[in-house]
Amino acid sequence: MKTIRLTFTRVLILTLLLPLAARARVILYFDLLPAGATDAELYAGTANQQGGIAYGGFGDHAGIWSGTPGSFVDLNPPGVTHSRILAVSGNQQAGDATLGFGFAHAGVWSGTAASFVDLDPTGNTGSSTALALSGSQQAGAANFGTSHAGIWSGTAASFVDLHPAGASSSLAYATVGSQQAGYFRLGNEYRACIWSNTASSFVDLNPSGSTYSVAYATSGGQQAGVANYSGSPHAAIWAGTKLSFVNLRPAGADDSLAYATTGARQAGEATFSGNSHAAFWSGTAASFVDLHSVLSNTFYVSHARSIWTNNSAVFIAGYANTTSPHHNHPILWIVFPFNSQLTAGTNTPIPGGSGNFTNFPAAPSLSGSNSTFYGAGAGGQQGIYAKISGAVTKIADTTTAIPGGTGNFTTFTPPNPITPPSPIISGDNVAFRASGSGGQSGVYLKAPNDPCKLVADLNTAIPNGSGNFIAFTPPSPITPTFEIIRTPSE
Repeated sequence: MKTIRLTFTRVLILTLLLPLAARARVILYFDLLPAGATDAELYAGTANQQGGIAYGGFGDHAGIWSGTPGSFVDLNPPGVTHSRILAVSGNQQAGDATLGFGFAHAGVWSGTAASFVDLDPTGNTGSSTALALSGSQQAGAANFGTSHAGIWSGTAASFVDLHPAGASSSLAYATVGSQQAGYFRLGNEYRACIWSNTASSFVDLNPSGSTYSVAYATSGGQQAGVANYSGSPHAAIWAGTKLSFVNLRPAGADDSLAYATTGARQAGEATFSGNSHAAFWSGTAASFVDLHSVLSNTFYVSHARSIWTNNSAVFIAGYANTTSPHHNHPILWIVFPFNSQLTAGTNTPIPGGSGNFTNFPAAPSLSGSNSTFYGAGAGGQQGIYAKISGAVTKIADTTTAIPGGTGNFTTFTPPNPITPPSPIISGDNVAFRASGSGGQSGVYLKAPNDPCKLVADLNTAIPNGSGNFIAFTPPSPITPTFEIIRTPSE
């Protein structure tokens, strides 16, 4: 008996389906506004969770999402009037919460409102906030007559003051555990800097000619932020020294800022004609990508605050403001930069069908050099196809008999990019969801040199549960909005 193992990833890794053999990228976005909220903003994100704040009749509440509007979890601690999540890492969240009408207190959570730990250090005379989180370390600032950058390790008593000698104020916006990034202030001049867990370790990053600079993010090897020249903010990156400064301000922008970095990719915003546009870079000003361009025209400004990657895809979290009425919506962008050859296009003949593909209703999945995708053609043709060892082949279409069912497949469920996708490929094995007449629905598997096989359908008993499966599609699937942008290079 042949044993087949399929690896299901949390997020679909896409290849590009275009009629032209050109380098291009696909950008999708998802509006994560939760039910009952009038506004919400994303400030942080990882593959497992996104963090921010939601506003509504319930108040201004910290919360986390896992890629869908319905996944929102309210983290507002009991008795708190205002809270927000500003950083996420692993199963933890960091930010601040305001008790009554008092000052904000830095805090850390572990996925529930009740898990909130107050990090406000002894001696703090104003507000404190945790702006960054890496493993067991939080970074931010507390007020001791003036703002002092600092780090914690999960308790108020663990606070370590990073305030440089001679500075009038300081703040840490980011940490990777071994390095923190932010600013220190000399007189009226803000200067970007980094630390290595002690006040004396700070390094001034302010580039020559800049009158103001801040480092909002660090990956360890790269810092991202802003430097001001002639009164205009310029998005910036550094590699640990002021001489390593790189100006990311795109051509035509009034100003720009970089709020996040992976070390190779940066996210932030650029202003054009007075309106902020969420932005994405790959280390140079010329690599600028306007994320606002893919949003619907109901949004007039947008902001990117966090960035992370999973090999082929880049994820960016932020928010956008609607024109009328004015409300902020939490936005998750997914950018798929591709430099490889096409999987298939509108010049590709349909295997086992007639004519060429005319449409690709959803995006496919990769496994090494192999890929699988949902394609369609003239006359209602549709099916699941794969490119394996360089050849495009049919996996299943509407002429394929349903394994363990009656008749042929009639439809193939498009994927939801935030949940395990369909179709998906592992090696040269392809799994997919499909339906047939009379309400038939199931998950099926195609292995090399074997016919399609049933994995589970509505007649399959739920393992370790009761009864049979009743569906194989998320109850509230997200319909992505996507844009294909051709560029000369990635």
